[in-house]
Amino acid sequence: MSAIQSTFLAENGYWLSNSPKQNFYLYLELQGSQAPASADRVPLNLSLVIDRSGSMAGDKIAYAKKAAQFIVDNLSPEDRVSIVQYDDIVEVLSPSAPVQNKQELRQRIALMEARNMTNLSGGLLAGYEQVERTKQARFVNRVLLLSDGLANHGITDPAVLQQMVQEKFRNAGIAVSTFGVGADFNELLMTSLSEYGGANYYFIESPDKIPGIFAEELRGLLAVVAQGVKMEIQLPSSDFRCEKVYGFPAEITKDKVVINFNDLFSLEKKAVLLKMTALRPIEHKFAFGLQLKYDNALGNYAQIEENQELEVLATRDPELVQANTQNIVLEQTTFFVANELYEEVIRLAEVGNREGAKRLIQQIKDFMEQHFQILPPTEELKKQYEEILRYEQQMKKFDEMSHHDVAMAMKVGRSQSYNMRHKK
Repeated sequence: MSAIQSTFLAENGYWLSNSPKQNFYLYLELQGSQAPASADRVPLNLSLVIDRSGSMAGDKIAYAKKAAQFIVDNLSPEDRVSIVQYDDIVEVLSPSAPVQNKQELRQRIALMEARNMTNLSGGLLAGYEQVERTKQARFVNRVLLLSDGLANHGITDPAVLQQMVQEKFRNAGIAVSTFGVGADFNELLMTSLSEYGGANYYFIESPDKIPGIFAEELRGLLAVVAQGVKMEIQLPSSDFRCEKVYGFPAEITKDKVVINFNDLFSLEKKAVLLKMTALRPIEHKFAFGLQLKYDNALGNYAQIEENQELEVLATRDPELVQANTQNIVLEQTTFFVANELYEEVIRLAEVGNREGAKRLIQQIKDFMEQHFQILPPTEELKKQYEEILRYEQQMKKFDEMSHHDVAMAMKVGRSQSYNMRHKK
């Protein structure tokens, strides 16, 4: 049984050779197959890394403990788990081991108490170390990192932390999902850690939602259909260069683009948009190649390799080009470009440039409305447009809102943007 359905589309099967147009877009989408109810699941090798700094006191630490206990309760003896708590001191409450005595694990979790500062990097490194100690092929190897604050002890530079998780993901195959709680954590850092660390980011508005969000992550982990999912796009490098990849981090070279999607869950979607720029006038046909590789968790871990090629013909006939436009690629181009601009709106508002944010949000609306005049909006684009309108209305009230409420509004906006970009 195939574990992945893939879509590989160019914006058009033709290139208008006598046009000043320079850009050309490719859209790639993967969706995990429905996992049969009878299928054996992939075993898990997890490290739960939980912030116990002083700001976690009260409901936050109480619900974090409930979430950790929930995960332990839903693991099997084939799984492995470790539990790390951190403030300015990092402590391994339970080293990585098969899940044999759940009651003992629950008791250790119950002993967590909030105190002191936030050594996020130390906790994260300890989590990686625990997963790496018992890492095996055909396991989902992942760190789950929860924090409600800023990294203020140990390694605090976001660029260094990003590089650290990227190297762990690339070289050791260990991913990290991040969970940010409340108004005070750095959502740009937590999003970056999850994106470059190969997994997921969650914004948790209130402590009582912590167990439910952890349950959402666990549902995905328990339904992995493909592992080591990697996509390579071969470029006609004498004609085009890849200017940008929207949706996921990518390695871009002259000849190819490589994207590591890591694990794919049952029915999960992952997608990217590639912006290509013509290097010269093109009067001949050209082609883009796609190579998709993964381990099929539904088929005895067979290593799958699929290859496709998209050929584009040069023409001087604009009507032929018009008749062969791929609407899906146009829609996704509008979607990903608007998503990136929306992130910039939030950044401008955050640094106090409210007028700049207002002007840009109007530009996004104009851009999307222009698209809607050509094609009726999809449900995805409707949802995106409504989110932009919601944030626009909320920005008008920022001057009347407390610092806490403004910070929460920005985190909600960034979380919505992240979820849309990742097809959640």
